[in-house]
Order: sequence, then structure tokens, then C-alpha cells
Amino acid sequence: METLSVLQKEGKIRSLGLSNETCWGSIQFINCLKSFPNLSIASIQNEYSLLCRLYDLDMAELSYHENISLLAYSPLAGGFLTGKYLDENIPENSRLSRVPGLFGRINENSTPAVKEYINLAKKYHLNPIHMSLAFCNQRPFMGSVIYGATTLTQLKNILQGIEVVLSDEIMIEINKLYKKYPITF
Repeated sequence: METLSVLQKEGKIRSLGLSNETCWGSIQFINCLKSFPNLSIASIQNEYSLLCRLYDLDMAELSYHENISLLAYSPLAGGFLTGKYLDENIPENSRLSRVPGLFGRINENSTPAVKEYINLAKKYHLNPIHMSLAFCNQRPFMGSVIYGATTLTQLKNILQGIEVVLSDEIMIEINKLYKKYPITF
């Protein structure tokens, strides 16, 4: 922390960020920083998506009270929420072709959830990608949603939905699905 404090005073860093951290771990960092008033934690980079909402628990409360934003990675659950991996489909050169099971994301609990989220998007004439990213973006603790695109076509598709805002009605239905499928991996 002393080195980070010196680097901040030299103008080499502005703030700190944590990654893959728990609430308890974040509080330990916050407590350590009390001796260094020039340092603060600006963000926490953790996984967050329709399928992975662990941040909604104690981390959301920590974000609010400590003014620390989430930088959500894997908001499409490794591409699973796009629907491209349903029915055992493995597109050539896709992440699933290189990482079997997408680090445990694809399993008997997550597949039915993805199917229902995709059906919900279709019901409201939304692209599932746009719905998934808009959901993350609308969370009150969100600082930024980190998405990946392997091709220019994927990037263009993502950017077409950048202005999508989900209605309260859709958010209610998303939360009903989350209660049905709370922890999928």
C-alpha cells in the first residue's frame, strides 16, 4: 500500500481496482487504505451476467455504501447467452471450441435458463445479446460492462444494441427467471 500511495502521489496511478474479489476481501482492502487517505478503490472487476448474479448479494451493498463500481466481465456468460451454443452447437473457432463447457458455465442447470432468457428476448422482439448487456448496464452498481467480440460482425451487433433500455416489465420477468434459476454454475 505504501508503494501504491507513492505512485499515486507521483501521478502514476489515480485509484485502485480489485478483481474477482469477495465482500470480505474488499472490506480488508478498504480497511488497509484508511492509513492512506490519498488512495481509494474505484472499481471491482467481477463476473456478472443474467446467469451469474452473485454480485447482487453483499457486493451490491458494498458498492453502494463504499461508492465502488462494478466492471462486469463475461456479461454474455462466455457467449452462452447469445444462444449460439444451444443444442450442443459448437461453432468453429468459438470460445466453446477451445474451452469445453466454458469453465462450467454450460451444464444441466444453465442450459434451460439460457433457453428461457432467449425466449424472453424474443417475446419482446429483442436480440438476446442486447437484452443481456442492457440488463447488466442498468444495474445501479454498474461502472462498465466488459464484453468481447471475436469478429467485426459480432462487434457491430453488440454496438447496434448500445441504446437498448429494458422496461420495468422485462426486468420483472428477468427477475422471475432468476428466481427459477438462481445459481446456474
